[in-house]
Amino acid sequence: MRFNSVLFDLDGTLVDPRMAITHSVHYALTQFGVQDVTPDDLLAFIGPPLMESFERYFGLTGEDGIRAIGHYREHFSELGPRANIPYPDIELLLERLNDAGVLVTIATSKPTVFAEEIVIAYGFDRWVDLVVGSNLDHSRTAKAEVIAHLLDERPQIRAGSVIMVGDREHDVIGARAHGIDTVGAIWGYGSPGELQRAGALHLTNDVRELGSLLGAW
Repeated sequence: MRFNSVLFDLDGTLVDPRMAITHSVHYALTQFGVQDVTPDDLLAFIGPPLMESFERYFGLTGEDGIRAIGHYREHFSELGPRANIPYPDIELLLERLNDAGVLVTIATSKPTVFAEEIVIAYGFDRWVDLVVGSNLDHSRTAKAEVIAHLLDERPQIRAGSVIMVGDREHDVIGARAHGIDTVGAIWGYGSPGELQRAGALHLTNDVRELGSLLGAW
């Protein structure tokens, strides 16, 4: 498979955010008196928009949901971008794609400002043309909305010459809303079944396999 453009998810695809996200969610929940969960119980928060997960799993809606996200961001900022660890061979894959003339972008539900900090911290900005995430005012959190904005910013990207790479159903559903196929990254936090049901075109077990599929080596 060869494409002119690749859209990457960030969390669970390029970096492992387990410690940064679960510890930050745990901190936020303690501010609401939730004491009977541990960070290891909160893996389901990796991938979906935070507001959606705080409501779904703990019933925090409206102002409470906004407060929870505020506490989460406070702790996430204290941990810093390097609490998110790149998966093996990710840097090499990005470099190879960039060298081959492929336009590499990132579409994430994480706020753009935090995503850019991670990208810069690990030097991904050498190969990534554009990072688009959600807004700090809690808008543009759905993956389809993020991708819509990215496509507006890069009109040269066209369905048929682009592929999305992500680890959760939200990536697949968001990409399909724009006629874009998805490769499922099953080293992340979504199950093969979740990705297949959502309509992922291919599943890849590791970054090396993904690179071969994309023609990077």
